[in-house]
Amino acid sequence: MPRFNFLLSLFVGCLLFFGGVFRSDALEIFVAQDGQRDAPGTIDKPITFLGAIDRASLVLKESGVPDGGLTISLRGGIYPLTEPVILGREFKGTLGSLIRLQAYSGESVVFDGRVDVQSPDRFSPVTDANERAFLAASAVDDVRVVTVRDPALIGALSNKVMLQLSQGDVGYAPAVFPNDGYAKLDTVPVREEVSPPAIPRDALARGVRAGHKPYLESGKPKGWLGSLSEPRGAHARISEGADQMSGTWEQWAAEIDRDNTRNEMVGFYEAVWKLSKMPVYAADANASTLHLTRAFSYGFGWLNKNRGGQPFRIYGLLAELDQPGEWYFDPKTKRLFIYPVEAITADSKIGLPVASGFLDLKETEHVQVVGLDVRNVGSGTIIRIDGGNDNLIANCSVSQSNATGIRIRGRRNGVRGCDFFDLDSHIILCGREFDHANNYRNMDSTIHAGSGNFVENCHIYQKDFRHAKINISLSGMGQVFRNNLIHNSIGQAMTVRGNGHLIELNELFNIGFEEGDGGAIYAGADLTGYGVVYRHNFFHHLIRTPGKHGRAGIHLDDLQAGATCIGNVFFKSCTGGIVSNGGAGNTVVGNVFLEGDRGAFNRGNWGERVYQQYLDIESNPDSKHAGNKEDYVGRAVRLVGEEAWGRSPWLEKYPLFNRVMSEAGRYGRLWPIYCTYKNNIYHGNRHNRTELAAYSDELRSKTVMENDVLVSQDAFVDYDNFDLTFAQEIAGVEPIPFDRIGLYLDEYRSEMPLKQHYRMAIKTFYEGDDSYSKNRPEKPFDSAAAIGDGS
Repeated sequence: MPRFNFLLSLFVGCLLFFGGVFRSDALEIFVAQDGQRDAPGTIDKPITFLGAIDRASLVLKESGVPDGGLTISLRGGIYPLTEPVILGREFKGTLGSLIRLQAYSGESVVFDGRVDVQSPDRFSPVTDANERAFLAASAVDDVRVVTVRDPALIGALSNKVMLQLSQGDVGYAPAVFPNDGYAKLDTVPVREEVSPPAIPRDALARGVRAGHKPYLESGKPKGWLGSLSEPRGAHARISEGADQMSGTWEQWAAEIDRDNTRNEMVGFYEAVWKLSKMPVYAADANASTLHLTRAFSYGFGWLNKNRGGQPFRIYGLLAELDQPGEWYFDPKTKRLFIYPVEAITADSKIGLPVASGFLDLKETEHVQVVGLDVRNVGSGTIIRIDGGNDNLIANCSVSQSNATGIRIRGRRNGVRGCDFFDLDSHIILCGREFDHANNYRNMDSTIHAGSGNFVENCHIYQKDFRHAKINISLSGMGQVFRNNLIHNSIGQAMTVRGNGHLIELNELFNIGFEEGDGGAIYAGADLTGYGVVYRHNFFHHLIRTPGKHGRAGIHLDDLQAGATCIGNVFFKSCTGGIVSNGGAGNTVVGNVFLEGDRGAFNRGNWGERVYQQYLDIESNPDSKHAGNKEDYVGRAVRLVGEEAWGRSPWLEKYPLFNRVMSEAGRYGRLWPIYCTYKNNIYHGNRHNRTELAAYSDELRSKTVMENDVLVSQDAFVDYDNFDLTFAQEIAGVEPIPFDRIGLYLDEYRSEMPLKQHYRMAIKTFYEGDDSYSKNRPEKPFDSAAAIGDGS
């Protein structure tokens, strides 16, 4: 064959290989569930997903992104998810030539990390006498069991207790005691915790913690409290809830003695704001007591009856497998027990999330992932944007996974129009990462402008994961969290640290209904936290847990400094709208507080104690306070550098930071100085005024507090129907764009919950409930169900 003809044939063959879709201005590769690895990737001859990633990677390495971009289009179907997919640095698009992974228009693309149990019809009644002996008498004939043979399933089931098994679309939780609510531990132990590291009972108070100075045990790491190999916990009785045990004490004792790694005690038993987890080390059937694995961080019994007691659940006991929708796995025998919600047949799909992660974008640029549904991931981070810039995750659903939904760092990377629900952790937005305890916040020229990473127009909630709260974390510098809907969380939903973040136009409700203290959004113990703006957010129906500490919408705790709260709306926000425990340089202007206990509140009585601790740290190199929580100034220095607040770039960026920190004496930086409270609006609260508690004359001279505005319901367009737009201009108060708060429809969100439906549903449900009384009746509301009913 002549050389010219050979080259022509080769060129034509290359065009055919890409099915004619490779052009100088664009490349589109089509993927299908039944695609072939060596297929050309055309719409009629699609390739596999991993094959498409490899082919795109090769093109990008050899030629860069084509003019007009590169698109991987996935046809509808369920794609098994077995291993994480990594997009490397070659995935560098441009603003005009994007790289897209997208669902084909109008088709549902699901990546599912679940592995199904083989031959589900092999589930059978429990007939083995030894197995029946461990089961509750009330359930023994209803439970079904199968021997698991798949290594991936065995590994996943053996490694974790808190997994979400499923039958079809119905989620199964680990067997739990009690079935409803919490049991409580008696606050007086039968046998004390081992000390060290436990706190002597006469030292319980004011935030001392086991495993820290002066209770740190020689040879143990900071914070060590005990382990299964060296238990340090108390022996305790159950003061409330023992009557709900389905198994017997003898069954509990025998089961835990056989394998004490298969249970997990979860609850707010150490502190009302701390959701703790540990295995129970042993049970004593004769004494009806539990031997706990580790000491409590505040000492056993710190949560006395006046603080709400020590509530807990225990997951993973076979003896408590007593209601439909529960499961248990025995790693010794490889036997999986379930209490089915419906009859099991040969067609039943019973499986477990096994995959570890889904998609990892490493230093990519201008990559967009659009329209994918990812579920049943068993561990790791489902989507990770690991550096790079201008990447976007849009119109995706991430759910039903014992994993972190998304983690983002880099610059201008973001999420838009996505749903995150039923996850162990939902969103980590960290920008340029730093170690909060040890390393400086780098304020070089790049980060000085802020990372610009964002989460916008996302629906974030828990539906079936009743054991875990919503977890959203913002850190680094210059993140944006905007127009999101967050609800149905047993504890506080968001923690904030760092600088320069913008948190605006979000709706947060039905949060913290099992927790005490804290807030829907929490920031604490950081003297350097300047530039964080909370603006035009709507907090409503944050209902107090009976018997526990109060809560707030925004909680600026432990001397948190430098926040700006402007134009937020609070309705039935438990015991506070914006609550500060000390904290300098905070600005609270033009917020609306309705039908709560307090609105804006700060206390000035922490400063003297913290100041004396600071003096002790400065004069005593062996001070027990050095390096601990109360070492506020030391932490600030570790974060930004010695006296950095007086130097560029901090000085120019946050001059108030320098003004506060330059006052090192009494009534200086460890007191709530240079705060502004102005033009805040009140109606229907128990305290219709801004409150500054325990403020001395010296503090008041450094505080701006003026013009609380008392209004009636007529100040709003339609108060009864939750239109809280101002009916007319209020002198000195900037208008709040109430109609723009929460989710909205756009190219990435084609449907959303009906705001009027769920807002009025919860408003009606809690009508007449003040939201803040300590002894109010327990009355939980399932906002996930309410939104589902009205979407």
